[in-house]
Amino acid sequence: MPAPAVPAGLRQECIVLLQEIERVTREQDQIWREVGEILTDEDDVGLQVELIRDTKRHQLYGAKDKAAMLAKAIAESAKVAKQSSWRVKGIDQLKAKVNTTLELAKGISKQGSALEGITSALSRCDYEEAAEYISEYYQVEEQLRDVAALEDESDEQDDAIVDKTDSEDGDIVGVKKSGTRATAQLLHKKRDEVRDAIRKEFNQAAAAQDRDGVIRFSKLYGKVGLKQEGMEQYARWLQHGCGAQLSIHVETSLDAIESGSKQASHLNLVSELLDHIVSTIEAEDEHVGEFFGPEGVSAMVSALHQECTKHSVNVLNSFLSKRNLHPSRSVTPQVTPTSASRQSPKPGSDAKTMDQTLEELSHLSHFCFLYFEFLRKRGAKAEPSALFDKLQELLGCYIPLQKEYLQDAFEKALDVLVEANKQSEKPTPAVKMPSITSQSPNRFTDAKSWILGLSQEDDVYDIESVTTFVDDVFFILRTSVERVIHTRSAPIICSIVNIVNDQLRESLLTTVREKLTIKRDASVTKRTLAWMNAADTCRSYCLKLKDVFLAHCTRHFESNPDAMETYQAVGLELAATSSAFEETLASTIGKTRAVITKQLYEKGLKAFDEMNYVIGEEKLIHYEISDAWVRAAIAQWDEILTPYSEVLSIDNMNNLIAEVVSSVVKTMESMLLKKEYDVCGGLQLDRDVRAVKQYFSGKSEKPIREKFTRLTHIAALLIIDKLSEVEDLWTGGAYGSGALMWRLNPDEAKKVLSRRVDLDPQQIHALNLVKSG
Repeated sequence: MPAPAVPAGLRQECIVLLQEIERVTREQDQIWREVGEILTDEDDVGLQVELIRDTKRHQLYGAKDKAAMLAKAIAESAKVAKQSSWRVKGIDQLKAKVNTTLELAKGISKQGSALEGITSALSRCDYEEAAEYISEYYQVEEQLRDVAALEDESDEQDDAIVDKTDSEDGDIVGVKKSGTRATAQLLHKKRDEVRDAIRKEFNQAAAAQDRDGVIRFSKLYGKVGLKQEGMEQYARWLQHGCGAQLSIHVETSLDAIESGSKQASHLNLVSELLDHIVSTIEAEDEHVGEFFGPEGVSAMVSALHQECTKHSVNVLNSFLSKRNLHPSRSVTPQVTPTSASRQSPKPGSDAKTMDQTLEELSHLSHFCFLYFEFLRKRGAKAEPSALFDKLQELLGCYIPLQKEYLQDAFEKALDVLVEANKQSEKPTPAVKMPSITSQSPNRFTDAKSWILGLSQEDDVYDIESVTTFVDDVFFILRTSVERVIHTRSAPIICSIVNIVNDQLRESLLTTVREKLTIKRDASVTKRTLAWMNAADTCRSYCLKLKDVFLAHCTRHFESNPDAMETYQAVGLELAATSSAFEETLASTIGKTRAVITKQLYEKGLKAFDEMNYVIGEEKLIHYEISDAWVRAAIAQWDEILTPYSEVLSIDNMNNLIAEVVSSVVKTMESMLLKKEYDVCGGLQLDRDVRAVKQYFSGKSEKPIREKFTRLTHIAALLIIDKLSEVEDLWTGGAYGSGALMWRLNPDEAKKVLSRRVDLDPQQIHALNLVKSG
């Protein structure tokens, strides 16, 4: 049988398989050859490693032998060094002894030459040279003491060497003692002669007011060992010289003040006294500090301060007498406003004089504060002085005098206001509001007068006088606050600011409240509107006064956190007073709003209340041409509100309009929920609401459209054609956007829809309205 034919594809696969087997076999043979080579190389590597190990062993043995030899050499060197160290130390000690001997010999030689130099200088009256020799003598003596101390220290360190040099030490000490003892006795005599001569020359120069001579000989006190005495003598001379100058100046100035001279004043005199002392200290500071040190500067400052205190207290006593200020001894800067008022001085002067006195007290305190601060920086001791006590006595007058001044100034400002409005203060006959239903042809002729309840006298009320009154009062209060800061006394500052705050509450706030009194059913007058502006101004000024006060305190007392905390608390009281003015204004705006709302009802809202909104399409078109009520109402409302805008400030008018709008919206909502509507009536209502909203938005600079949101939503529900639109409208689907933030809840929305006469109540009740988020 013939062999079966092998498919061509299978034959080809077999050929490929045999070729692959052949290739793998060749690769296997190659791998075996490489493994054999590696094994051969490994044997060679082993031989190399063994060779390296033998080399290392030989090197380690050699290093060990070298280290042993080196250690032996070091031990021998140490032995030699130890033997030689005693010799080196002995040489050093001998060298030190030689240097000591030279220093002692040199010092004794200098002392001998100093004695000769002093004798020669005294013969020539050259006291500077004599004092220099004495100074050098004492410097040498101090050096000799130091050298002797070094000798003793050296002797204690090495007893062996001291034993070898005992004879030398005895010679040195003997030379030093014999030399210094002999010269010291002679030099002490010469030193006393020089001291007496310097004292004599200094006293003669001081008596002759020879400044150059005083300075010349004051420099020599320290060199002859009389530093303390020289310091006292120089300070006493400065005190005497300043005292003589100040006595003449003070006496002359006080005489000029008593004679009524306008060129002289207690304030200027105290300032000149303090400036003179300060300038003297600054001028002498360098000289005194150089020759007498910090102790000398302190002594000089103390002496000059005593002289300044004596004359300043004299001037301040004259000031108290001249200003007729007699504070009680119990009055101190730490008193409270209540206790201060009981101790109030009676200067018997008008507001102008009191203001001048307070200004002087403030500046006097400020000058003294700067003076005491200068002394503190110069290192003067913080001790009580008569000047400080007198300053406290002056400040004891400040609180009661300030309180009396504020009361008097307020009363005078109020008198000026009354005088400016004498005619308006006369009794005004009541003006009856004309009847809206009256058919009199001139019922709107005097609309402005009856709208505001203005009489002829009220028309001439001076509004500017109220503004001026408030500005004047706050100018006085601000001046008082800024002035008391200069005293730099925390108790006084807090007391005065509290008095200012009490004045605001007890006087100004009370006056504003009296002027803003509106009786029930009474009209609002131009006078009331002017005082509403004043209340708003007072509110703003109180906050500004607080800011000014705290700004000054921060500038002057920022480094004193405890004081700043107290001032912050006082500032909060001013803020509370501002809130009291704001509450008074808000109450008056509320009462004014009630009056206006009543007038708006009579002039428009009443017509809205009587309006029928079941009108049909024909009437809707008619109202579009001839408006039913809103245009006439807006015209009359404008007559009512325009007089208010002419008098009230912008902020007050905005706040008043906001209050009026809230009342109008609430009234309109109450009215429209009592009405019935058809779809045309809903469209008319929507038109009317938009017109009212547009009118009031134009009367205020603040946004008020938000207040009409509920009315807008009510109108939107009343204009639907069918109930199927309600759910889309409620969820926002009608506008292609998300759900609206409805101001009506589902029950209120259904109540609004129930006012539509053409909608089924049962279907309205069945509506599925989810409460808006």
